[in-house]
Amino acid sequence: MCKLRICITIFFTILLGIFTQTVCALAPSVRVDSAPTDVVSGSDFTVTFTLVKNSSTTSNFRVKGRIGSSSASLNAGETNNPLSNVWLSDTASWDDFPLVQIDSEGIASSSVKLRSKTTIPAGLYQLVMRVKGDTTYDSAPIAITIETPTLTPTPLVMPTAIPTSTLEVVVTPTPSTTPVPTAGTPAIDYSGIQISECMVNPLAGEFEWIELYNANDESVHLSNWYVDDSADTGSSPHIFSLTLPAYGYSTITLSSSMFNNSSDTVRLLNADRTEKDSFSYSSSEKGISWGRDPLNESSFCRMEPSRSAPNNICFGSSTTPAPTKKLISNSTRTAAKSPEKNTSTPAHFSNSRTQPYSAQIEPEIIAPFEPNGTVLGGTSYRDTTAPSSIAAIQSLLILSFAFSLLSGSSVFYKMMKSS
Repeated sequence: MCKLRICITIFFTILLGIFTQTVCALAPSVRVDSAPTDVVSGSDFTVTFTLVKNSSTTSNFRVKGRIGSSSASLNAGETNNPLSNVWLSDTASWDDFPLVQIDSEGIASSSVKLRSKTTIPAGLYQLVMRVKGDTTYDSAPIAITIETPTLTPTPLVMPTAIPTSTLEVVVTPTPSTTPVPTAGTPAIDYSGIQISECMVNPLAGEFEWIELYNANDESVHLSNWYVDDSADTGSSPHIFSLTLPAYGYSTITLSSSMFNNSSDTVRLLNADRTEKDSFSYSSSEKGISWGRDPLNESSFCRMEPSRSAPNNICFGSSTTPAPTKKLISNSTRTAAKSPEKNTSTPAHFSNSRTQPYSAQIEPEIIAPFEPNGTVLGGTSYRDTTAPSSIAAIQSLLILSFAFSLLSGSSVFYKMMKSS
């Protein structure tokens, strides 16, 4: 009887170990960081997403965008493979879709170009990003509105009478042709692009990020811009590309640390590496961001992080600003905020384009983002599942399973003993 009890104990211990390892192994996750809210049927748009490998053994993932009126019919979208420049339907082979490579830290921040089929009617649809490694994983769905393209009528060309004229031949000397050098197409620069918020001292397991704000009344595409720390410090600037929607936000996530926790400068540079905006700080606190003060936007202060959303009030301030949309006039912003002073210590900042603020008009449009490479912006889905919540759920599952095993073992032992 003693040997039987030992065998039962060993058997259920092995099962418990296998179950624990399976529960604790987190599957890869994909999150949409930015996407437009309104698109035209058949016109391409760009979606930015972040892929976290977690415990998957695969480092190469294929990605595609899926569009449909419900989760059961996500087959109205097409994905562009930039290497072959081919548009792929939802039923195309996975081997033909764009490849996403995970970096050494198990994260990939990238973007993909999508479009809807021209045959679908206008209306509200769902957008889901699907990646395939050892199996397939989907992001949470986000809502997009697909509109019918506006047709421009072609003007009629009326025939005109050809006058009769006398042909006169004039012989002119042929000039020598000397090639005239033409300048290359310069990179487009924009005003009204600001640093809104920065996380320079993130919590363990998280990453530094910089949030940008577009103070213009139209979306802008920043191609090959940079973020950097203090000038001439030896570190390499981080290059990125993204689209910022009008009056919207996008976030750049850094896979490796760039800023010092004690003091540093955060700088935004255009494609020519000309400084467009910057600010300096003399201290930092883990998990607390530096952001532009919503009550006094000429200074930065410490605040609760509000990644890809309007900034929270500064620590020590008692007034909560109402979210507003700013009207930009002549590439300037004027704050329609309460004049109440901020009591926290501001950080010094500079902006090569002074941005006053103007009147309140309507609720603010928000577009988060976080890139490593080419990224474009719009609205976003944000994953709010905390690692601590996942660990707690796993612990409860393990304890429940262990209790069930012990109860089963006890019943089995009593049956064997009675027999």
